[in-house]
Amino acid sequence: MDLIERYNLNLPLPKQPNIMDHTIIIQRRELANWLRLQTYGFAWAATQIDQYIPDLIPPQPLNFNETTDWEGFTVDSPFEAADLSLDLFNRLELGIPLLIVNEPMFISDDPQHYNIFYPRWAYDHYRQLLSAQGWTNYIDLSNSIPPQFFTDSPVHLNPQGITMLRDILMSELLQRLD
Repeated sequence: MDLIERYNLNLPLPKQPNIMDHTIIIQRRELANWLRLQTYGFAWAATQIDQYIPDLIPPQPLNFNETTDWEGFTVDSPFEAADLSLDLFNRLELGIPLLIVNEPMFISDDPQHYNIFYPRWAYDHYRQLLSAQGWTNYIDLSNSIPPQFFTDSPVHLNPQGITMLRDILMSELLQRLD
């Protein structure tokens, strides 16, 4: 709450806790999650596998919804920079350099959608809002990795894609350090 007030963020204030928030009844979901994760530890210890990665990863889905609405916004009623809290980066006082990276994403040939996450209008509008900030510490890598290097999600890269991203980021960082 202090950060929300300090930086005048456009976020809802968290609800004030009361005595009921500390009961087992109210915290049952957190307790169930904790117990479930503790139980997974036995399987991880026995198999030495914490995440199964199949040999064949299903390809990127290419069938998209007919709608181009995104998070309650439409092409006729788009979001604004304030809806994304972009001004937060201008108000941060970190005392260290900060590089804002728009991560690579899978881009399809569909005329209405880049991928299952974003309709084209929404992502293009988002990129325009980011560019309009005039940040010198911003790089847009959204179209930097070819589609064949993505796996089952618009933002998950295969090992070759990770290597490409590493090389691009290292090059950017070294240029900025000179």
